[in-house]
Amino acid sequence: MTTEQKFSALFDGYIWRIVADEYAPILVLEIRNYDNREVSYAAVDIEKFQLLWHDFRLSELWWAGIEAVANGLIYFHGYNHIQYANHIGINCLDVAKKEILWENKHLIFHSLNRQHLIAQNRVDAYSSSYQHVNPLSGEVLYTCEILPIDVEVPRLHQAISTRFYPMFMEETDYNFTKIVLFVKKILKVDAVLAIEYLEHNAKIVISFHTKQNNKLQNRLILLDSEANILHDWILGDDLVGIARQTFLVIGTHIIFVQHKNEIKIYEL
Repeated sequence: MTTEQKFSALFDGYIWRIVADEYAPILVLEIRNYDNREVSYAAVDIEKFQLLWHDFRLSELWWAGIEAVANGLIYFHGYNHIQYANHIGINCLDVAKKEILWENKHLIFHSLNRQHLIAQNRVDAYSSSYQHVNPLSGEVLYTCEILPIDVEVPRLHQAISTRFYPMFMEETDYNFTKIVLFVKKILKVDAVLAIEYLEHNAKIVISFHTKQNNKLQNRLILLDSEANILHDWILGDDLVGIARQTFLVIGTHIIFVQHKNEIKIYEL
């Protein structure tokens, strides 16, 4: 018995980052096309399992990325230097409208608290001066010299689900050998170098690597509580290094990327 695939989408580029909105049923993807030197963005509704939109681009086509996603708003950053790649500038996009609400090239994103976005001015980046910004308008409301203790995301909505991230283990970690032996018993293969492991909803999820002709293959398996295999996916072949953050679980769904350019969501 397997579990149901709820969503998949293929993109023209590498899915570089997936950022989940904790307070709205939204995933935002950062997709990089190295041939064209362009970064585009896509949004997925993980309640209706629909692609809301894709191929959105900022005016800066490459040196930009996702800073954070909260309450249906995406905060993008730019870079102040190609070599050092420090984040600078904030663009705020409304996911529902697919519309930039505001931008400020002089602010550096720091965090979000219950009411405001916390940022620093690029001129004062190494000082203790923090600006409180209205997340909907970009208006700087006031400046304080002490960082607020409360840096939680502003809860305009109640959290709709809980995120679960796997435990990452390398060969030097205590439990690594136990998981390797477990994988060997089930699949008759030797896991090497690094493993990601999660137990949730009476399921076991393991992402591991095997050697194939001196290169690595990354596999992801989903097991029931009795260690029966429900799914066995190949996430990537011919890898030159280990893969990290290969999957996450939101509620009762597992989310992962196959072959760098396809996102998939399955029921657990």
